[in-house]
Amino acid sequence: MRISIYARYSSDLQRETSLEDQIAVARRYADERRWEVLNGHIYTDAAVSGSSIEGRPGLQALLAAAKTSPRPFDVVLVDDSSRIARDLADALRTMQTLKFHGVRVIYISQGIDSASEQADSLIAMHGLVDSLYLKELAKKTKRGLAGQLERGFVTGGQTYGYRSVGVPSGKTDVNGNPEFLGKRRVVQEDEATVVRQIFEWAAGGIGVYTITRRLQESVPGPWRRPWTQGSIRRILQNEVYLGKLIWGRVNYERQPGTNKKVRRLQPPEQWKVIEQPDLRIVSDNLWNRVRDREKVVRAALKGNLARGRLPGHQSKYLFSGFLKCGKCGASIVVVSSGKVAGPRYGCLKAKRQYTCSNDIEMSLKKVETRLLDKLQAELQKPEVADYIVRQTMRRSQEAPASGKKRMP
Repeated sequence: MRISIYARYSSDLQRETSLEDQIAVARRYADERRWEVLNGHIYTDAAVSGSSIEGRPGLQALLAAAKTSPRPFDVVLVDDSSRIARDLADALRTMQTLKFHGVRVIYISQGIDSASEQADSLIAMHGLVDSLYLKELAKKTKRGLAGQLERGFVTGGQTYGYRSVGVPSGKTDVNGNPEFLGKRRVVQEDEATVVRQIFEWAAGGIGVYTITRRLQESVPGPWRRPWTQGSIRRILQNEVYLGKLIWGRVNYERQPGTNKKVRRLQPPEQWKVIEQPDLRIVSDNLWNRVRDREKVVRAALKGNLARGRLPGHQSKYLFSGFLKCGKCGASIVVVSSGKVAGPRYGCLKAKRQYTCSNDIEMSLKKVETRLLDKLQAELQKPEVADYIVRQTMRRSQEAPASGKKRMP
């Protein structure tokens, strides 16, 4: 028998030596049966979750090798089924794929051999246990984060305007280093001044695009990154600046069969909110002025084709917001602006809110060329030209009576 080995460990509760341990177990199993382990066909994935088979170069290389002809090995040895996948569907699909290509799979610690008639049932049973383990782990993680929030500790990433400071527990680890109960936010005054300026500009009718340009010219970006319109919008919507710690506003669900996580907004009644007045950077009055300004802009933009000229709302992309998605009716906007591919139009809800299945993207150049060519063709039609002339003459005659300036 020609033997291949697969090993994987995840970064949560395991160490890198786990790979060596799994490979050693497989080698002993093969030696006891006088099977030949092919050193060129030992596949590993280090510090990778078993929740999906995507993003697993070792496993994908194993499957690719198994599909070649002639087949390079006869048996794949794995410590247990969870090393292949903790998702039931992925575990079954992987074993069935290898069987289809004539490769036998043996899960050593569980005593499961794909050559057995009961293999599918046994993998299904263990896969169910592994899947429940993942769900229970996620629940425990959320409970732990909720507890940290209630104690006033940081549960998320960095936030502009603050820095995180460790709270010592009074104990040390085995190396003599101090241990910490968690981290608490404190106001970073120089950044807080910038945050207040952003809110003042927005409340005064300055658009996000203009605010971004002003900061790019005068203030270093967050964590040495350039200022973007997205970062400005996130600041203007972040209630932490009111002195609130909010947890549970967003939940991330893994898309079945992939490692892609989809962002889901949760209803307000599921949020945990802790008031921390010492973290306040923006006053209620300033916050409400920004919200009022947003209402005015939204009302003015509703059905208004001159949106690009309105104060407080500017876009450097010609058709951004004018086009509508054919599936959900949401606005078509520039959803990416890569340096290589360039700006690309796409559905706002599909790309940023994940509530639409229309994942089509099209380059800015292609969209604008087609639309401008079409507009030009329409404007050159005799009936359109006649209509424009009639309307221009009518409005120029009505202007004096209504007190408006005559059109040039």
